[in-house]
Amino acid sequence: LVDPPQFHVSAVIQFGTANVFSYLHTVTNDDNALLLLLIDGLAAFLIWTSIYLPLVCVALMAWILSSSNRRQRWHDVHGSVCGLLTALGLSEAATISLKLYIQRRRPNFYALCGWSNELLRCTAPLEKLRDANFSFPSGHSSLSSCAMTYLAWFLLSKVVAARGPRWLALASCALPGAWTAFVGASRLVDNWHHPSDVVAGLILGSLCSTAAFHTWYPPVWSGVSGLAGVVVGLPWSLQTTEVAKLPSFSE
Repeated sequence: LVDPPQFHVSAVIQFGTANVFSYLHTVTNDDNALLLLLIDGLAAFLIWTSIYLPLVCVALMAWILSSSNRRQRWHDVHGSVCGLLTALGLSEAATISLKLYIQRRRPNFYALCGWSNELLRCTAPLEKLRDANFSFPSGHSSLSSCAMTYLAWFLLSKVVAARGPRWLALASCALPGAWTAFVGASRLVDNWHHPSDVVAGLILGSLCSTAAFHTWYPPVWSGVSGLAGVVVGLPWSLQTTEVAKLPSFSE
């Protein structure tokens, strides 16, 4: 690609991760270690924004927006965190299971596997060969979509419960959605996934988060769906009417 002293960040920006990994298989020096650190840092940042940031956000919002009643606050924090963790667990389990079953090759497969034109075979370690066959569905896309869709549902329920303005309801959906779209697009720009991998990951993550959220909280449309007594934004465990309250795990 370029001489080692000039490599660094420019290779990631200009050539994408496909050629980056191809370069890493042929060069071993200090620049190589710096580039690996950069790639690991970018991946860690995407994961941090898909797990820890939404987790902190829903817990803080549940504590701040709940009533002054300490019991209700703890129920809301507990429900929001458990719902998000359930969603992430479902999404990751489904994603990994599909990856293991389908084993679709990534678009940068030959770069990852360290293909040798002289030997006519892959030369990369088994770990990289395995990862090169885990393209469908996109794990980053499903993880980001799962966390951000859950965050959108949670924020929207609080806005509806507080009868907030429409622009706030729109923002609570648009901001998480924009970040999800960015993460999905980054998988394509990096040549790390096929478009169908990203689309499948986005759908899978959103379905898992929607199912998990509505296990712990009532739908945001409860007020117009004939569910008498249901309070939007309040965990099922705190619903007071017999029609609205679901039995707890101990009942």
